[in-house]
Amino acid sequence: MAWYEKPTVLTKINKEQNYVFIDESGDIKDLSTIIKKIKNNERVEPRDSNFVVTGVYVGFKNLEYIYASMCDFKMKHFGDSKTILHASDIFNKELCIRGTTTPKSLFIEELNELIDGYRYKVVATAFNKVRYIKKYGLLDETLSLSIIKALYKREFLKIEKMLIEIDREAIFVLEESSNPKIDKTILDLFVSLRKKKRLVNSLKLYFTKKDAFCYPVGTELADFTSRSIYSFFRNIEFIEIAKKVYNSNLSSNEFIEFFDREVKK
Repeated sequence: MAWYEKPTVLTKINKEQNYVFIDESGDIKDLSTIIKKIKNNERVEPRDSNFVVTGVYVGFKNLEYIYASMCDFKMKHFGDSKTILHASDIFNKELCIRGTTTPKSLFIEELNELIDGYRYKVVATAFNKVRYIKKYGLLDETLSLSIIKALYKREFLKIEKMLIEIDREAIFVLEESSNPKIDKTILDLFVSLRKKKRLVNSLKLYFTKKDAFCYPVGTELADFTSRSIYSFFRNIEFIEIAKKVYNSNLSSNEFIEFFDREVKK
């Protein structure tokens, strides 16, 4: 069955191909739950309010180097180049990285230095669920899927714009969620945008998961990058002040933005 007929798990990486690896920070599947809590005047923890979807473009010329250096890094710390790294395994309360005797501070410092030397482009869309629901008086739980669709549509179109600007084509690789319905909605959205020629340089969309034969290093890179941006947008109430005070490249980058468009039936 073709990749566009159902969510298809990636089986191999072609190191002569450009890729956009996409990952999330935060949980978008819980929108209906958040809406219910707000309707019932229940507290929503700040960590449950925020969500970021991040796309990392890696050109084929840089792909092989990133793979080799990340494998060397894993061999050094884990003795196994196929170990899968995830932000949640690093940013937790443990003092050492699980499976190693490496102090967490040293591990993060070395990983930061490694990634800082990589060449890749970032497209990210941040979303504050509580602020959005309250702002638009969203009490209809059936709109959850529509919001997710609108959020990913914005992300896909921004990635397409970036690809056009650099004159490159790329295959998308998306971290599989625990909700098949959402994955199918995202795939159908991608295919629809391709048919309408809103996506041209964005060629195909595959999924990946941790227990798959092929779990790309690029997905780990997207995960770390998304976690970093998630941290920036976490205190969204003060983001406008942060922009004025710091005038940061992050807040003025057209490819990294805060999603705040009303969705209707």
